[in-house]
Amino acid sequence: MSIPLRTFIRVPNWGDRLSGWIVSRMGGTIHEVALGADLSSAANGPQNLMAIGSVLQSADDHSVVWGSGMISPDQLGSTKASFRAVRGKLTAAELEKRGITPPTAFGDPALLMSRFYQPNVPKHYRLGVIPHFVDRDHPVVQQLASLPDVTVLNVASGITDFADQVAACEAIVSTSLHGLIAADVYGVPRCQLVLSDRIIGGDFKYRDYASGAGLENWQALDLSSAEHYPALEDVLERCALMTPQWDAQALIDAFPSDLWPSLSQPSPEQLVRQDLERLERFVAEAYGPTGYVSTLEKKLASSTEKLTSLKTKASEQSAKVQSLKAKLDDTKASAKKLRQLNADLEKVQRHPLRSLFLPKSLKRASR
Repeated sequence: MSIPLRTFIRVPNWGDRLSGWIVSRMGGTIHEVALGADLSSAANGPQNLMAIGSVLQSADDHSVVWGSGMISPDQLGSTKASFRAVRGKLTAAELEKRGITPPTAFGDPALLMSRFYQPNVPKHYRLGVIPHFVDRDHPVVQQLASLPDVTVLNVASGITDFADQVAACEAIVSTSLHGLIAADVYGVPRCQLVLSDRIIGGDFKYRDYASGAGLENWQALDLSSAEHYPALEDVLERCALMTPQWDAQALIDAFPSDLWPSLSQPSPEQLVRQDLERLERFVAEAYGPTGYVSTLEKKLASSTEKLTSLKTKASEQSAKVQSLKAKLDDTKASAKKLRQLNADLEKVQRHPLRSLFLPKSLKRASR
């Protein structure tokens, strides 16, 4: 039986896509649905799973939570959800404030990835930069990307491809939480990079993850209001190896295997098939009428139409300007002729024999 997995699928993002990848390797059969999907008439009932991500604002009465977290202290959906494990102690404290007995198992399920995949790549870069999708065009990202031995990692990459990219770096700076988690999983020194206040919830999810993973001395490099950007060596000095100190077995034991009555460890062939099915669903969602790619295509078409209209108007204005310039040139030429005529008239008026040539009217005017 396939259980709906609520996850953020509007924008391709490694951390969100990792949720289904981890659950399937734990033995669960899932299909990904949008956070706000209406499951009231779903074939297998409204029960749904929530795993990786700051997604608890979308929890409903039928949600089973395994390792999810809150995006901010005021963002929680249903208090009737079944909380088996949460990302960190800050989320647990918020549950307790609302009269919910919090689980005792903590940790982002992304921390389990090294159990299922180990990169085998040499180090290629001194520094890897992982921007959250809201920061990908930030000047700091562009400045770092221009330096030698620095690479910008793509959070839209495949699950294992992204892990390989992280492992190929000697250090990581990231505005993405799961970029930092990937570095922690694979033992890469890293530092949280703060570039703006555009990430919803501020630093809550970062501190929540740290509390659940037993991490102290959290490093953050805030360049959101910096007038001058630090040199590469200064950035590298801020990166530190962060080794999670957490009870992985508690998170594994909290996995809601009861959702699948006949749960068994999937074969490699089944895992590949599940990955392909999830990819097909993701592509269908992205390219569907309201999907991420389709929305971008519509915006691009609209922008292209507006640009064409602006070009037409600009061409019309240019023609008007050329016409005005031609009229101005004619006016200048007429003024030049008039000045020449006035100059000739003055010469005639000053000539000793002017009375022989001037009409009577001009003779009177010159007296």
